[in-house]
Amino acid sequence: MTVYSYSFLPGQIPVVQLNFAVLSFESPFDRDTVEACIKEVLGALARSVAAKRNVEFTFTGIGQLTIRDEKVKMKFFKDFVNNMDGSGRLVESMKDVRVLSKNLYHQVNNMYAGIFM
Repeated sequence: MTVYSYSFLPGQIPVVQLNFAVLSFESPFDRDTVEACIKEVLGALARSVAAKRNVEFTFTGIGQLTIRDEKVKMKFFKDFVNNMDGSGRLVESMKDVRVLSKNLYHQVNNMYAGIFM
């Protein structure tokens, strides 16, 4: 089963379409409840970003997304990174990654209108 599919926007940033049915199958909730929950959370996040509020969003077991002063930062939990790292080189390779957080911030802000399509 595929949970998502990819499409690309200019700048090669993938947009992922969630498969709510698969997420529902993996949880005790029906598909409509899963979709409504995700859209509500994304709507609240988008409204906060649009209002230029500071945001801290914790992804349990993964890490914390922080948006402050239009700068986006994702801090991953050490256990998550270690569990995902099959090569033993992930942490070292990520040291060279530069995220254009301001561009990401504006893209999230601009996506607000498309969340409820």
